[in-house]
Amino acid sequence: MYEYFGYGKTTKALASHFGAANFYDDNVKEKFCDEDGNTIYPSSAYKPNTTCTQVPSPGINPTNPLILQAVNLMSEYDVFASTMPKSVWVSGTNGKTTTTSMIEHLLSEDGAVSGGNIGNPLG
Repeated sequence: MYEYFGYGKTTKALASHFGAANFYDDNVKEKFCDEDGNTIYPSSAYKPNTTCTQVPSPGINPTNPLILQAVNLMSEYDVFASTMPKSVWVSGTNGKTTTTSMIEHLLSEDGAVSGGNIGNPLG
């Protein structure tokens, strides 16, 4: 079972793929349920859970209290790593979108598609 940090494009896509889950988001003030059966909580409601894997939205700062409290943290890339085809992964502070777009363009004849915060979410 997964718990998601951040209620955004990537984590929503993962929940859509794996099934309804709990989300914790810094912008949420009161618990609510969405139309897909997910429960969204304020970040302050998070209690570390050793039976779940926590997957953060890619935009969450590594010093965010949710990340620091997580006990089974895994990136969205790690969730699919064993089943993904050949991949190029781009990370860093500046230039990710430009670099990713350039790589997709260069590999487009081979059917490359971009994913993550631009293009298609992994879910």
